[in-house]
Amino acid sequence: MLYQVGALTFRVTAPNIHEVELEASADYAAKDVIGSLRPLEFVGEGESVLTLRGRLFPRKWGGLTSLDVLEQMRLSGEPHIVVRGDGRNMGWWVVERYREKHSYLGVSGVGRQIEFDIVLKKSPRPATPLGYVMTLMRLIGR
Repeated sequence: MLYQVGALTFRVTAPNIHEVELEASADYAAKDVIGSLRPLEFVGEGESVLTLRGRLFPRKWGGLTSLDVLEQMRLSGEPHIVVRGDGRNMGWWVVERYREKHSYLGVSGVGRQIEFDIVLKKSPRPATPLGYVMTLMRLIGR
C-alpha cells in the first residue's frame, strides 16, 4: 500500500500514485506597534493541501472503478482519513477536487492511459463517527 484515502487504497499496481505534494502553512496575527516591525503572533495551523498524482492503465492493470469511488468521496463532502504506506496517520482530509486525463482512447472512449490528480484539503474530524461509517458504507455499495 502506498496511501489509503478513506475507502480507496493506492498500490504499486492499480490505482497507482507516482507523486505526492504536501503544502502546509501556519496562521499569524500581526500586531500594530509604533516605530518597529509588526510582531507576529501564532494563532494556529493554517491551510494544508495534499496533492496525489497517479496513472491508471485500465486495460492492463484495471483500477477504473477507483475513479468512481473517488468521485463519490468528493460528492459526499465528508472528511476521510489518510494513511501513508509506512503507517503514518496523516489526519482527516476532504477531496476538494480531482482531474483525470485520458490518453490513447479506445473504441469505448476510455483512455489506455489515465492520468489523475487528487487535491485534498485538511479538515477537522467528522462530527460523529456514525456519519463517517455511513459514508464508507455508501462508497463500498452496502
